[in-house]
Amino acid sequence: MPKILLTITGPSGVGKGYLKRYLKKVFDLTEPLVYTTRKKRKNEDYSDRAFLTEKEFQIKLKNKELILVSEIYGNYYGFYKNAFLGSSNQITEIYTDNVEKFKEICPSALMIGILPKNLDFLMYRLQKREKESGEKFFKRLKRAKMEINKIEKQRDYFDYIYNVDRNNESKICRDVENYIRNYYQFI
Repeated sequence: MPKILLTITGPSGVGKGYLKRYLKKVFDLTEPLVYTTRKKRKNEDYSDRAFLTEKEFQIKLKNKELILVSEIYGNYYGFYKNAFLGSSNQITEIYTDNVEKFKEICPSALMIGILPKNLDFLMYRLQKREKESGEKFFKRLKRAKMEINKIEKQRDYFDYIYNVDRNNESKICRDVENYIRNYYQFI
């Protein structure tokens, strides 16, 4: 088990990827490979993704090679069954559907939740980030509302929940970094 194992959970558009990239650099963390059936995005770092066809993914699933499998927007995501057994310090995003299961697998992980203080902020972030059609945008917003509710119900699984809005959005990285440094006294 790694000395440091961090997870970030939050709704689409809240800033998980941005925070994760920052923390990876600051703490020299690795990220376990995520297997997915989604299409590659332009300008995306693919080192943390293995892009599979749906058939390839289903074969790995049938062979019990994958854990923490989720279906998001019609695409499948999962981790290799031994992804969290290495000795390197790691960070990853965990979908709300897998929070409880992940805590069973890795009870010593530091689990961080990121929530928008209000839906207006999340809509602002999604509109800023997404260049998608109205239908796709509203699908993301609907799922985000469900994810927010789920995180609220799962509060006891998280070690830290950061509520972000336009007033503290620029401080999220440093605030979470400071929390992690206090949590892991040996850093």
